[in-house]
Formats: sequence, structure tokens, C-alpha cells
Amino acid sequence: MGLVGGIKASWHRALVKDPVVHGWVLNLYRVGERYPKTVCDYFPSRFAPTPELAEKLTRHREEEARHESVFERALERLGQPVVDFPADDVFNHHVRAFTATSFAIDEGDSPAVRRRKLAHFMAHAHFLESRIARSLRYHHEACLAGGRTDVARGVALVLRDEERHAVYTREEVDALLPRAEAAA
Repeated sequence: MGLVGGIKASWHRALVKDPVVHGWVLNLYRVGERYPKTVCDYFPSRFAPTPELAEKLTRHREEEARHESVFERALERLGQPVVDFPADDVFNHHVRAFTATSFAIDEGDSPAVRRRKLAHFMAHAHFLESRIARSLRYHHEACLAGGRTDVARGVALVLRDEERHAVYTREEVDALLPRAEAAA
């Protein structure tokens, strides 16, 4: 583990020791998982060019909703409240603000434009899923080290899904776009 990884691991171990701070972090994870419910352009399965991708998007949306519940149960185990944060405090919101191309698909968009917008959504999701998976790895280890195996079980479940999401979303960017465009 490098210097940055060591700092992150240490930070997660420290926050797990304080139930209030731990609850705040779990609420941050929870609102990120809840974010798709607050917007209209996440997981546009009806615009998927294949039934397989439509199924993956539908499953992904369902898993994000389940993750929200997992974090709510973890908060309950810690004796901490479920707290919603304003959109400005949700990481998804900030990543979206720096995404140059909209991924909101309109009914009138051509199939090529739909594919491009869907690819941009998949790239957006890939970035978020990769980032949250890294964070959850540190958090899972910290929960185990801190004796919070009850919370660690839920974090492990979410982590497995997020790691799978990170892989498939990247693969779909490559499948949806020509190689040079996907790389960019």
C-alpha cells in the first residue's frame, strides 16, 4: 500500500471508532446510492441497443436501491440516524457537473446519438463505481479491524456489486463507441 492508500486506510480506521462520524460516512455512501432515484437520466434501460445491456442497467438500478437499504440497516446497527444531504453534498452531483456531454437521452435522438449519450452515462457510472469501490475496500477493512463485523457484512455486499459495476460499465463504453472515442 502506498502513502496515499495508507493515509486513506488510517482515516477509515479512525472514523469507524466514532459512531457519529461513522454514521455520517455511511449516510454519504447511502445518499450516493440513492442519487439515481433523484434524477431522470440514470440507467436508461429503455434506450439500450441490446436486451443484455437493458437487463444490466435494470439490475444495476435495483442493486443501487438495495445498497441504500443496506446502509440504512448499518446505520440502525450503529444507532445513528438516516440523514439526507443536499444534492451539492453528493459526489455524483459534482462528477456530473464536470461531465462535458449530457447523457440525458431524448425520444427524438437518433440511434447514434443515443449510443453516444448512453456511453457517456456508462463512463460517468464507471468513474463513480470505481471510486466507491476503492473507498469501500478501505471501509470494509476498517470495519473488520474496528470490530464492526455487523457493518462490514453490508459493506462487503455493496463492494462486490460495485466492483462488478465498475467492470461492466467500462466494457460497455468500449462496446458502444468506436475505439478512439471510447478511449477519449
